[in-house]
Amino acid sequence: MNALPKRIRVLTDNGSGGPARYYAFPTVLPLPDGTLLVAYKNGDRHALDPEASLETLRYEPNSGEVVSRQTIDRTPGWIHQNPELTRMPDGTITLSVDIQRPGGVKMRMGLRVYRSDDESESFRDEGWFPQAGGYAYGYALDDAHWIGTEDKADLVTEQIEPAKVAVDLLAMSFPELAGGRRAVHALRSADSGHSWSHIRNLNEEFDFAFNECALLAYRDGYVIVARGDNQATRAYRTDREFRRTGESRWSDVYDSIAYIGRPKLFERAGNWYVLCRNVARGAPTSLRLYRFDPETLTLLGNVLLDENESQIGHSYYAEHLFTGEGEETRLHVITYAPHLVRDMPDIIAFTFDWAQIRESIG
Repeated sequence: MNALPKRIRVLTDNGSGGPARYYAFPTVLPLPDGTLLVAYKNGDRHALDPEASLETLRYEPNSGEVVSRQTIDRTPGWIHQNPELTRMPDGTITLSVDIQRPGGVKMRMGLRVYRSDDESESFRDEGWFPQAGGYAYGYALDDAHWIGTEDKADLVTEQIEPAKVAVDLLAMSFPELAGGRRAVHALRSADSGHSWSHIRNLNEEFDFAFNECALLAYRDGYVIVARGDNQATRAYRTDREFRRTGESRWSDVYDSIAYIGRPKLFERAGNWYVLCRNVARGAPTSLRLYRFDPETLTLLGNVLLDENESQIGHSYYAEHLFTGEGEETRLHVITYAPHLVRDMPDIIAFTFDWAQIRESIG
C-alpha cells in the first residue's frame, strides 16, 4: 500500500542551520479566528532530556503559514512531555502537561495545568492537577464533553450552560506518584476542570493493562481504543459510567493493526475513524487512518497516510482538523516526524483531499 498524496508543511525549524531540536507530541485545538493552536515539546531527545520547554504555535491551515509562536514554560529541570489541549465548557483553554524529571530513569513529577482565558494569547500556571480517588496523575490522554440528554435540545440554540456540561478525562497514574499504581482512570469535572471526581480504574474494569487510549461519545456511553502494555490493540464500548459493554481485540483479529501509538477518534458524516501510529512486525512505522463500526467494533478499512524508517518513538502522534466543504473538503493532520535531520523530528502538517481518502478507505 502506498501513502496517499498530500501537501507537507514543516512547522518547526530542524534543518534551518541552527542546533537540531526534538520537536514532538503535538496536541491541537481550533481557535475562533480559523487558526489551529498547536502545543508541543521542544527538547533534545524523545525522553530523559536535561530539560524541555513547552511551546505553542498558531497555524493557518489553508495557507499553510505559522502566524505566531510562544514559549509557555521553560522551568529549569522540568521535561514538558505529552501536552493535551482541552476547550472547557466555560470557554477557557487548558493545557495539561506530563512533567518529568531528568535522570537515567523516566520519572513523573505530575500533571501540570496551564489555563488561558484569552484564546491562547497567554497561559497562567494553575499548578498540579488535583488528586482524585486517592491518585495523583501524570499523563492526560483524551477528553470528551458530555451533555445530559435533557439538555441536548438546547444545542439547537447554543444555549447550553457551562454547568450542564461535564468533561470526562482519561488520565494515567504511576507508581512514583500518590496512589502508587500504573493505570488509566476515567475522571469527571463539572466545573470546567477546576476539580475532578474519580469514576473508574479502567485497567481493572477492562481486565487489561493499557496506557495510551482515546474516547468518543457513542449513544449513552463511549467507544475507547487502547494500546496494551503488551503492545496489543483493543476497542471497547462502555456506558456513561465507563462500565464495559463491548470489546474487540483488534490486533488479534486484523493484520492491518498491531502496536499503535496515541490514538485519536472522530466521527464524520456517520462514519467513525481512528487516527494513529501503527507499528507492524517487520514493517516501517506508519501513520494510518482506520474506519470502524462503533456498534460491532469491527474494522472496515484503512489507508496509509505516511511512513518512515526511523525509530518507533520518533514519529506520528497525530491530531486532525477539517476545512472546506463538499469536494473541497481537506483533512489536515498535525503530527511529528523526522524531515530534514535524521532521527530528529519536526512538527509537520499534512493536508489530504478528503474525497480521495473516502474513496480509498471504503
